Amino acid sequence: MAARPHAIIPPVSSLTFHKIGENVTRRIAGETLVVPIRATAAQLDSIFVLNEPGATIWTLLDIPRRAGELAQAVTEEFDVTVESAHTDVLRFLERLEAAGLVEGQPAE
Repeated sequence: MAARPHAIIPPVSSLTFHKIGENVTRRIAGETLVVPIRATAAQLDSIFVLNEPGATIWTLLDIPRRAGELAQAVTEEFDVTVESAHTDVLRFLERLEAAGLVEGQPAE
């Protein structure tokens, strides 16, 4: 049996991310909460609490954006280096994607 070629997976940094699914976002007592809306109450097992940089990224994802754009916005709003912001943004996007809150697609 011939080996199947592996799909080339683009690096996270080259993807454009956007929110997916239905989510409710609320700011309560200085915390930003994201609650995914699921089909049944049994699926309401996740509430995500975002820190300030996370909340900034979440808000920016109201429209599709590349990871680099998000990292630049974080460096402009918070006292972090571009390298640190880029690393943190990529890690955060990977977590959001694993949770089913965002999706990354190759940039056009």
